[in-house]
Amino acid sequence: MKLLIIKLIMIISLAGIAMGMDRLLGYSFYQSIHNILFPFRVMKGAEMMIFFIFVLLWIIDLFAEILKHKKYQKQP
Repeated sequence: MKLLIIKLIMIISLAGIAMGMDRLLGYSFYQSIHNILFPFRVMKGAEMMIFFIFVLLWIIDLFAEILKHKKYQKQP
């Protein structure tokens, strides 16, 4: 139960910070809510490319860990 409350407080506080920053940049209330709910539409091309590079590196690392785990299982 504590974890759920902590996660809820963190989501609310981070959304509040994002909304406050959008309001400081001059976006309307509805536009700032839209930016929070659909973050990938706000990204520029370079940011999207960096995001996909990070995801690709994560997948490569995960694949390497799986291969390493299989290698240690086969050794007697």
